[in-house]
Amino acid sequence: MKLYLTLLASAVLICVTPSGCWASGSGSVTAERGFSVTPQAFDQQDRACRNRAFQSKKAQQTPTYVMCMQQFGNVVRGADGRIIPRMQTNAMGSNALPSGSDAEQIEAALNAQAQANLQKAAQTTTTAVQAQTVTATVAAAASIASASEAAKEESSVVSKARKAAESGDPQAQNYLGYLYDSGKDGLQIDHAQAVSWYRKAAENGNAAGQFNLARAYQLGGNGLDKDEVQAASWYKKAAENGHAGAQAQLGLMYKSGRGGIPKDDSQAVRLCRKSADSDDATGQSCLATMYESGRGGLPKDSVQAARWYRKASDHGYAWAQARLGYMYETGDGGLPKDAVQAMNWYRKSAEGGDATGQINLGLMYESGRGGLPQDDVQAVSWYRKAAESGDDVAQVNLSTMYEYGKGVPKDPVQAFAWSEKSALQGNVRAEGNLARMYASGSGTTADVMQAITWAKKAADQGDATGQAVMGAAYEDGVDKSGHGLQKDLPEAIRWYRKAANQGSEFAKQRLVALNQSDGTTQSRVSTGPVSLPGKGGVPDDKLLTALFRASMSRQKEATYNQTMAGLMKFNVRATGFVSKLFDAVSANIALRLPLIAGVLNSSITRPSCAVPRASVARTAS
Repeated sequence: MKLYLTLLASAVLICVTPSGCWASGSGSVTAERGFSVTPQAFDQQDRACRNRAFQSKKAQQTPTYVMCMQQFGNVVRGADGRIIPRMQTNAMGSNALPSGSDAEQIEAALNAQAQANLQKAAQTTTTAVQAQTVTATVAAAASIASASEAAKEESSVVSKARKAAESGDPQAQNYLGYLYDSGKDGLQIDHAQAVSWYRKAAENGNAAGQFNLARAYQLGGNGLDKDEVQAASWYKKAAENGHAGAQAQLGLMYKSGRGGIPKDDSQAVRLCRKSADSDDATGQSCLATMYESGRGGLPKDSVQAARWYRKASDHGYAWAQARLGYMYETGDGGLPKDAVQAMNWYRKSAEGGDATGQINLGLMYESGRGGLPQDDVQAVSWYRKAAESGDDVAQVNLSTMYEYGKGVPKDPVQAFAWSEKSALQGNVRAEGNLARMYASGSGTTADVMQAITWAKKAADQGDATGQAVMGAAYEDGVDKSGHGLQKDLPEAIRWYRKAANQGSEFAKQRLVALNQSDGTTQSRVSTGPVSLPGKGGVPDDKLLTALFRASMSRQKEATYNQTMAGLMKFNVRATGFVSKLFDAVSANIALRLPLIAGVLNSSITRPSCAVPRASVARTAS
């Protein structure tokens, strides 16, 4: 008791909010009830209250726990482990922390030595008595001592849970598994032990244990092989026991036909509706997607979809928040087209860790929409978060920022690295970029065969950059090293037309040069009738060079005459000079450089927003 009085009496209060004061010198906080709370006391009382709630077989959020913790007033544990006043939260829901000199004083207080407090104890306590303010201090000390005794008496929640679990209580078995999974109450995280206890609870019919075991099988790792068939089996058992989260996950498996379950939209709707009606956010999102696409016997109804996305979003489900933001951005689902609302939902989603929300918030910063200032640095920051989590769209966006020096220093090596990561996941735009980078040697060693390999992948999926590279490869033919494709002008023209129809300026230039009108451009250089020298009536490169040089005055109309200068890696100064005289493709021809090395990026412009993709399994609480 003397120690508690000493620590509390030595506190020097630093008030920073109307709701409470920080206590300098003790690491404690004065709550609204007028006494100081140390982190140790808060933890002891928290354990005692949760143990009491557990003994009553009630969840931590029940009135039993709340009433038990009421004596601590308006304080909470902060993210860094300190006890802080419960402050007004901002729009994102995070606690506003003090800054500047207040923060420095708080940090100094937290690092103060206990011995210094002890030395001040006698004098401070005497002063408090003389000022007749000792009552609150004594009450606080008594409360802390009571919490300490309760903690000693109960030993720990872990020991109680273990005893009940070992006696065969399935609820306790699942709870002990949760403690091992989360590392709470002094237990070291041990996922293998967690799975072992989840399995015992599951086999004893506990729905939460069945759900947690299913989730472990679905995610795999920690000594447990990923097994979606086993996951589906346990989700089914939990769903039959009324577990809303399991109903949602089983519904998603029916929706996609995973886990050995046949694809069945009707079953997916049935299970997702059960889950949604039980207020589960995953189930609500699942049902929304079924309404949005009109699957499982449901009418295609974007208004109903928006309604269910809103419910899931209000529960803080980040994927649904991204989807709701997208509907506000596009004006879908009966919602007004509102970029500011879209941005707000994207931000919630992004801060909740959803990659699509992060990408779309980045896009809004990049273009300065949704009430945000144009800010490439912020755009890069959000792209990077999503890219580092493995999202292929974010990776190719980040690659483009590095390639053009937007929000970061221009770095071809980084641009290549991020495009490669994205391309290896099958992102078509990244595959086209990789083809172009290998062709020009941008950020990597030039490699015609690698360029052709990636170009073919992208071109076959409709990517304009890949199609343009394929056209250039067929027009160039085999190089001096024996690398490349056999020269085939009809095949080159076929690929150029595909790319030109999607807006590729490079492909349009080449069609003009080859005198093959694609219906979208007019020849700026007349090459005369098809009887001119060359294969199939197409003039050879030497003749084309002469014709372009003869028409330099007309080339002032070209809108892309300087773009290639920065992209060419063979002879930048010479290429830049020639391209200023007429156009970039002509520069290639005049300097006898391979056309494949000068293909422009056909997909620099990104969509205004990324469409949220399928939901993944949600971590069980």
